[in-house]
Formats: sequence, C-alpha cells, structure tokens
Amino acid sequence: MKLIDALSKFLLISILLHSNFAFARNYEFIVENPEAKFYVDKSSTIRSSGNIDTWVLIDYTLGKVNKKGEKYFSMENHLVLDCRSFTQTMKYMKVYMGHMASGDVLASGSTNDKQPVGRGSTMELTLDQLCR
Repeated sequence: MKLIDALSKFLLISILLHSNFAFARNYEFIVENPEAKFYVDKSSTIRSSGNIDTWVLIDYTLGKVNKKGEKYFSMENHLVLDCRSFTQTMKYMKVYMGHMASGDVLASGSTNDKQPVGRGSTMELTLDQLCR
C-alpha cells in the first residue's frame, strides 16, 4: 500500500511539474520601437509553407490604457504570420498589468483577427526577421 501511495504522489508531482513547464515560454528579444520591445518565443515557433506560428510578447515601456481605463504593460499574442501575403492572424491574446507577462491578467481570449502588416511598422521588422 505504501508503494502505491508513493507512486501516486510521484505521478501527481510529475504531472504538476510538467504542466507548469509545458506552458513556460522562452522569449528572445527581436526588435524595439520607442514605445515597446518585442520578443519572440523561438523555441515554440513552427514554420510551415510560408507561415510562422509563434508567440510574441510586447513589453510597453510606459504602458498602455485599455477602454476601461486600466493600465497594462505587456501583452502576449499567439500569431500566425504569413510571409507571402504579409499578414498576421492573432489566434490568442493575453494582457498583463506588469512588464514581461507578469502581474494580474486584465484580459485574455481566443480570436481569429487577420490583418495586413503595416509597411514600416515594428511588426514588419519582426516579420522580416522571422521569415528569413
């Protein structure tokens, strides 16, 4: 019986540890503008047929204010970037009160918002670096 209890505890701890690390992101700095620094999780980036599926962290230097008047300093976005059509499709977003995806989450949710990447924008620089 003690062996079964020990194995059960080991299994539970292994599952909990694995689930915490499975969602951890390893962001690398990629580009910045006067308002924010952009980071990409290159370790989870998937390239397929001219598309790049990746997570982008935007860390705002002075913060932004949402429609409710709440200030936030960072945002994680799950994006699919199309290197051929120069578009980005946001699949998921999460907005944080703190820098570097820290602090309380102000908003999060799935979306399927497809937009062209603006010429001369910071996202264009990000796309250029990732599409190489």
